[in-house]
Formats: sequence, structure tokens, C-alpha cells
Amino acid sequence: MKRKFFVSIIIPLSVFLVYTSCTKLDTTDLGNGLIPPIDNIHTFDTILDVFTDNKLFVDTTTMPYDEDHAVGIIEDDPEFGKTIAALYASFTPGAYGTHPFRSVADVKIDSVVLSLKFTKLYGDSTAIQEFEVREIDPLTIFEDTLYKLDAPDFAVLPDPLGKATRQFLTLNDSTYYVNAKDTISVSSELRIKLDTAFGRRFVEADTSGAYKNDANFRALFKGVQVIASEGGSSSKTALAYFNLNDNTSSRITLYCRVTSDGKTDTVAPFFANTTDPQANLIRRTPAHGYADMPNDPQENKEKLYIQSTPGSYATIKIPGLSGMDNRVIHRAELIAERYPSAGDYPYTAPDALFLDAVNETGDSTFTIRNDFVQLSQYPGYELATLGGVLKKDQYVFNISRYVQSIVTQKFPNPTLRIHAPFLIRPYFMPANSNTPAGRTVVSLNTPIASGRVVLYGGGSTAPNKMRLRIIYSKI
Repeated sequence: MKRKFFVSIIIPLSVFLVYTSCTKLDTTDLGNGLIPPIDNIHTFDTILDVFTDNKLFVDTTTMPYDEDHAVGIIEDDPEFGKTIAALYASFTPGAYGTHPFRSVADVKIDSVVLSLKFTKLYGDSTAIQEFEVREIDPLTIFEDTLYKLDAPDFAVLPDPLGKATRQFLTLNDSTYYVNAKDTISVSSELRIKLDTAFGRRFVEADTSGAYKNDANFRALFKGVQVIASEGGSSSKTALAYFNLNDNTSSRITLYCRVTSDGKTDTVAPFFANTTDPQANLIRRTPAHGYADMPNDPQENKEKLYIQSTPGSYATIKIPGLSGMDNRVIHRAELIAERYPSAGDYPYTAPDALFLDAVNETGDSTFTIRNDFVQLSQYPGYELATLGGVLKKDQYVFNISRYVQSIVTQKFPNPTLRIHAPFLIRPYFMPANSNTPAGRTVVSLNTPIASGRVVLYGGGSTAPNKMRLRIIYSKI
């Protein structure tokens, strides 16, 4: 994914020059590439304890139309519990003012098909689930807006328009269907046949009404809901992802025969998804160890539960940093190791986690000063600089410059936060500053609702516990 971000952050030239000049002489910067050996005379190695806690997000994430949307059920992740994902989308004609069918009276509908472009899955590829399509109630408000992941369910008509049972492993296979006299081959499509009576409404609408403009059409047809059936799915162990923005595959197509002047011809008008409205509603029901988090009396948690958006995060306090002085930081690594847990397969861990800072009131977050390097492309920052990529069952964050700023410039030592965000906008903390300069955009863990991991916390008695390792020299 090569997403570009346009971030409204203005950094004065003087700040940029200070940062540039400082980094040229920064011993921490030199140390990143050439860390001196630890001899306990000139160079030292120390481990600082961390104090960790589990938190659930009060999630306000909205779903952009060009992101892959999830559909499916994970009935029982043995560590985290249940996830249900439902998709809502509108489908409209390519143009208004014309009728997509050549005739109204002499149109026979052979079939109506909803097709969705399949992109990937999360969970067990052998999952078998029944996809159901329902029409959104025409009286429901479903408008041009960005809906949150936890928005209320949209009212739908009770009777399904169509159903299809698929094994997730086959969703990226090639499919063949007949269009008139031609056999068409498509790949990576979920195709669900819909009730032809539903399609008849599209035929009988006219150019002075539904096909006059967008508002009129949406009054006739709000859109559809696509869900996985709780009762009809035999193996509810995965989420499937679909690209609504791919209008060559994601559409409602009516395959028809039209008779005109005694001659019969075939037409296949289609209705594609537009940028809005659409919604992807994700419901999490915590269970097992994840559900027990709020009741854990241990002040410094032994295990940390990180579930991707919409999910959870861990807070980290490092009181030992506040008392450090008179030293050059060659390397400072916050090390978080995986705690072996039930369901690690097929519910895999995020490829990378994100680290930021939280203010005292807990209502704002900030990038890690000096070690967060902003980018205009996905994921929004230099991942290699800050770190946090899963490797050998560890997430290691390089916060050397950040620690140096606390030691030498006496900047505050706030609570840190580890999480697996889908899309967040923390305040950007410029280099060598404690004054934020607008917001920045981070989009790290895609697609939505994929990835979860259990980590060793600071309260663990194992050597794998979360810790801050510092290599330094005394001044």
C-alpha cells in the first residue's frame, strides 16, 4: 500500500535548522550505527523496569471508502473472544438522465448478481460461512458521511435478497459465468445471486424519477447490507475483506434479455459503489483472558492484550528515566516480547505495533520526540527509525534520542502507549521540543480488525518481561 498523507503541520525554518544541526552532532545518532562495546568502565548497560497496564479503546475510528471492508465472524478467538463484521454500501448508476435498459415493457431478467472484489482474509482459511444480503430499509438514514466502526446497526428489510455459502480458501479462485453467449472468467470475486423481483424495480424506474438524479435514485434504493449468517455458517473462524472501490468487480449487475422490434438481445446494466455512503461496522465481544483484564488486581500487569482497531492498548510508565542525568545515550530500546497464547494460529500478530505518548489527562496523544520521523506516505512515518516491527517474537522500539532528550534537556517523562492502530492522528512533537505542531496521520495496521497479540508485561517474573535497555556512557 502506497497511501499518501497530506498533513497540515507547519514547522518554522529555525526549528528545522536546529534539528538538522543537532542531529549532525548527536552522539545518539552516531551510536545507532556504531554502538561501542560495553566494558563497564567507559560504556555501561542497564535495564530499567517498566510498569504496564491494559486499556480498552473508546474507539472513534471512521472507515474510508477506499479501504478494504471486512465481512465475517470469528466466533471464539480462545484468547480475545468474538468479532463480527458487517458491510453496508450503496450502488448507483454510472450516469443520470438516461435509462440503463433499452425498454421497460419487454425486459426479462435472467439474474441479478451482487459481486464484491475479494482481497484477503484474516484467520482460518478453511472457514466456511454463509453470506447474506439484505436491502437497507428505505426509511433509514444512510447518507454521505463517514460512519464510525461502532455506529448503530442500520435497519434492513427482514427477508434476505440472496445467500451464498463459501469456503474462504476459495474466495480468490477463478469463477466462470455466462453473459449472453459468452463465458466470462473472473477471479477473486464473491458473487451472490439476488431476488429478481428486487431487480425489477430498477427496470421499472424511469428517467423522470429515479434516473433523473442521485437524490431520486437513493430514495428508491438506499443500498445493501452484507453479513455472515450466525446460523448458516458452519465454521466461523475468519474475516474476509472486499474492495468496494474496485468498480470493475464490486457492483450489482442485472443480466437481461430485451425484445425490440421482434428481435431479442441481451444487456447487462450494472450499478457500482460510489465513494459514499458506505460503512463497516465491527463488533467485539471480549472473552477469556481479554475479558478478565479489567478485573486483574495486579498493579503492574503480567500480560498485555493488544487487539487491533477496534481494540485495546497497553500503557507503559518508566519512572527510572526521570532520575537519569550526566550521560550520553548510545542506545535505548523498549523491548516487548510475545507471550505464547492460545489462538496464536490462525489469529496472527500484527506485523508492527506503534508507540506514542499520552498526556496526564489521557485525552491527547503525541508522537515520540526525535525518534518519530514523519513521512507523507504510508504508514506516515519512518518505521525503520522508530521500530516496533515483529522479529523473532519481539517488538523493539528505538527511543534513544527520546531518552536523551529526557536526560539532558529535562523534558517530561510521560506515560507511553503501545497499540496496533488502523488509523490515528496523534499530535506531532517536533525535535527537541515539548510543544506539539499540529496533528499527523499514522495508518499502520491494515486491513481493519486484523491482528492481535499477547505481550509480556512489566509485572512478569520471566526474563522476557517488558523492559527498557539502555547503553550509555557517563559524562
